[in-house]
Amino acid sequence: SGSTSVTKSIKVGESSPTTINVKDSAEAAEIVVSLNPAPNTCNVNISGGTVKKISAGTANKDTVFNLNVSAGTVEDVDLTCHANGNDTPRATTVNITGGTIKEITSLGAVQEGSSVAGGTFESEAAKAAVNGILSEGKVFDENGTVVTETPKNYVAQIGETKYETLAAAIEA
Repeated sequence: SGSTSVTKSIKVGESSPTTINVKDSAEAAEIVVSLNPAPNTCNVNISGGTVKKISAGTANKDTVFNLNVSAGTVEDVDLTCHANGNDTPRATTVNITGGTIKEITSLGAVQEGSSVAGGTFESEAAKAAVNGILSEGKVFDENGTVVTETPKNYVAQIGETKYETLAAAIEA
């Protein structure tokens, strides 16, 4: 039990820390939760550096992940356990406020309280994985960066349909 900072790679198991911190100095770190029994809760905090992969590996079925990303680059996230031919999503709370996520294979079973308020998501799969947990008023821009949605100014409404230009309303 405890916490550690990662600079290259870590495999979390029975006697390993339950909190993993990846900071600016990390280069191509890989986090694999692979041994049984794994800690009941595994906190992964990314605040800089580069993480090649965050993987549930063969984490025990009761393992809960708390994934927090505020900066840095994560190349892939896969929080589905791939043990003995069974693909089982692990319970995950996700909070992303910054950083770059290149790919998300699986976020596991995303729990209530998860949110995405910032960051850049480079693949369609990564955007799709977090679309349901975008913070209120947040959208993706053309580059996959989470931004605050600009309110639209409507000039006309016919029934429930609103129009941004008078020409569009007349065409309808």
